Amino acid sequence: MFNRSIRLLTRRKGMRLNQHGLFSNVVRRGGAKRINDGTLIEAKDEKRIFEVLGMPWREPEERCC
Repeated sequence: MFNRSIRLLTRRKGMRLNQHGLFSNVVRRGGAKRINDGTLIEAKDEKRIFEVLGMPWREPEERCC
């Protein structure tokens, strides 16, 4: 549930989050189909990803709900 919520948040911000990292400037056509892959912002530091998204850091075991 947490994973889906955070990915939805990134999508609303014009970003994309997947196993490869957080990407900005993602352009979509019709709200769904991606036209470009965007620009990689962060790929290694989860705390930095939370910071970029404006979210408080949560330990992995706190992300189940």
